[in-house]
Amino acid sequence: MKTKKNDLYDPDKLRKDVQAIYGLGNFEDVSLEVNDVLGGVIVTYKVLEKPLIKRIDFKGNKKLGSSKLRDGITLKESDPLDKFKLNLDVEKILSIYKDEGFAAAQVEPFTTTDPTNHVSITFFVTEGTQVLVEDIDLQGSPRLN
Repeated sequence: MKTKKNDLYDPDKLRKDVQAIYGLGNFEDVSLEVNDVLGGVIVTYKVLEKPLIKRIDFKGNKKLGSSKLRDGITLKESDPLDKFKLNLDVEKILSIYKDEGFAAAQVEPFTTTDPTNHVSITFFVTEGTQVLVEDIDLQGSPRLN
């Protein structure tokens, strides 16, 4: 934050402070409250912390191990929960499965938050069947047949 005690009141500077707090990535919400008092203003920043990730689990993954999936995602235990990263991680898990031939794989994330503001994430995986190339038939080139 750029605003300090005894600075001149500057709404643009306060807005930038709010953006800087958001930019830390640890807060769901940041609000600003300015109250007039004799001789100046009192500036109060109110923040709502993102829950911290306590645990990440995978259910339904039979063909690919949890450690392979865990290594492929961005979110880690003890990180603040970032819903954008959570959605990216779903796409990363799907990409891992597609690279292994599971074209119809599906992944659904489920989160539960406890009273201490810690969250557990469970990725429910439906692998589908692995698609393999059964045969290759090259037609139209007599020199290659």
